[in-house]
Amino acid sequence: MDNNDWIQSQNNEVKRWRSMVARKLVSSAGRFNNGKVESMVLRGTKKGQPHSEAKLAQSINGKIYVSSGLAEGIGFSFARHGVFVQKGVGSGYQMSSGMVMKVVKSDAKKSKSKVGTKSRKPVDWFNGILEENLPELIDRIMEINADATINSGKMLIK
Repeated sequence: MDNNDWIQSQNNEVKRWRSMVARKLVSSAGRFNNGKVESMVLRGTKKGQPHSEAKLAQSINGKIYVSSGLAEGIGFSFARHGVFVQKGVGSGYQMSSGMVMKVVKSDAKKSKSKVGTKSRKPVDWFNGILEENLPELIDRIMEINADATINSGKMLIK
């Protein structure tokens, strides 16, 4: 396997893994069918422009970071509220010492009591998918790089 084959092999594996995990994340986020009815909702403004917010499942994107032609990183972006769902936090709730706690606001105008509401619970829609699938990527990249290392011995002048 020459250098270009090795790079292409690793890049293809990273692309395959990113696509597979993105599909699983979309499926995992698809279970949140309460909330937004439309695919896009306008929320407030940023710099005078309306800010659009997508349903979580529709906002997931995977990106591959490349340096010198070699895929060396993967990132996933999604709507900001996906972090709140993962951690179980949001308006009136925050994480403290690993637990989600209801926050009491000092301003009487802001402290509207919501009688009968359930406390929020973290929902593992993201981290579990990555933890489940990372070992496969690690094994494949190690295998590809081990083969490339062994084949690099062919460069020597004998």
